Amino acid sequence: MIPRPRLARPARLAPLLLAAVLASCDAGSSADDGRLAPTVGATSGLAELPPGVAFTLDGAPIEVALLERHADALALTRPQDTRDALLRRVIADHVLSRASMAATFADARPDALARAQALAARVRDGGEPDGARSWEGYIDELDPWLRVAFLDAPAGAVLGPVEKSDGGFVVARVTRPFDRAAPVAQVVGLEGWVVTYAEAPLPLPHQGCAGLEARFAERRWRDLVPTAILHALDLGGSDGP
Repeated sequence: MIPRPRLARPARLAPLLLAAVLASCDAGSSADDGRLAPTVGATSGLAELPPGVAFTLDGAPIEVALLERHADALALTRPQDTRDALLRRVIADHVLSRASMAATFADARPDALARAQALAARVRDGGEPDGARSWEGYIDELDPWLRVAFLDAPAGAVLGPVEKSDGGFVVARVTRPFDRAAPVAQVVGLEGWVVTYAEAPLPLPHQGCAGLEARFAERRWRDLVPTAILHALDLGGSDGP
């Protein structure tokens, strides 16, 4: 079954919430402890970015179109959510979760990507690599990154490598495509191959993203980042109470 970034250095990925608790218990703590949970002022983390870029993570651009495309896919199964609620979920559960895995397992990721690329080339050339898994289910059961690629893919299309949110790459062939004219609760299918690079224990996003440099084109995008993750990111200092 196919389950539902410049990279940071693993040594910098300490759980900041635990560090903040320990610091608060230190009777001799000084003003320097404030760096564990930086103040987010009016311009913290804001920067002039190229048109169409919502924010960057360690210099890697996250485009507005990407966020909107994921929000559109999410809206199919969550029509009751506001647009900002959808975008907040996309940023936290899709973009930052994947960045967290990529940063934490930076050493293992390149080899996994190379193997996934070679596997995808074989499939597109008509090969049938060992280890294929068949899957049928509902569109919201796919990993968010695979879901977006799958939605408009015809039968027989080869997708990937698609990097998942939980530390791995998928190469997939569509066997039962999604029909936008039919109800959302329809059965879709694929067969695919997974190359995993993450190993337990897996970090929470605020742990894996700790120390990643983030720059936002607008305050709106920064405000959509969950507070725990925002405080773990490197925003380039603070500027207000």
